[in-house]
Amino acid sequence: MVHLGISSIFNRTPSTNLQATEPENEGKMAPGGVNVAGVHNSLVVPDSNLNHCFDIVSNVARYPEFLNLYKQVTLLSDEGINQYGEHVLTARYDIRIPMLLQAFLKELHYSLRLYITRTPEESIMRWEQIDGPAIVTSNTGKWVSRQIGNDVQLTLHMDVGYKLYVPGPIKKKIQDTMVKDSLDSIYKRAKSLQINTATYV
Repeated sequence: MVHLGISSIFNRTPSTNLQATEPENEGKMAPGGVNVAGVHNSLVVPDSNLNHCFDIVSNVARYPEFLNLYKQVTLLSDEGINQYGEHVLTARYDIRIPMLLQAFLKELHYSLRLYITRTPEESIMRWEQIDGPAIVTSNTGKWVSRQIGNDVQLTLHMDVGYKLYVPGPIKKKIQDTMVKDSLDSIYKRAKSLQINTATYV
């Protein structure tokens, strides 16, 4: 989350129109000795509007339509609007296991609580993990969508806590690959829906 994972490594596609930055919190330790890795990446969708692009990242139930990582995303609850004006949802993300790993891993899933806010200038979906694999102790982050002239900037911030030590180069490779591939898929989704917005309801 992220809503992202290692299966993206097996479906590598060229990145398009991405503005990537170095991972945040590389090598840092959270309280309790948890190894934390952070990501901060963004992309720009030209000639688009904020609501159009934000709908793509916030409508998580439709992720399997364009993100190969997910076999299914199920909305578990809709808690309505909280005291801070955020729309609160809970969703379960079932990961599509690559064939090479199916003999060792039958299923993989996690659940996130989502907090969504929309304004004319900026829309945000932040999340926190409430259930997941034992190796991942925390998963927090947010998508931020901003209108910049005729374009929209989508920015992903994410921090993941690992229970076990993962060497920096391996962790960076996994995260760089999964994030850039997912951003590329989101960009393609946004552009394809601009051509025929009637397909997105």
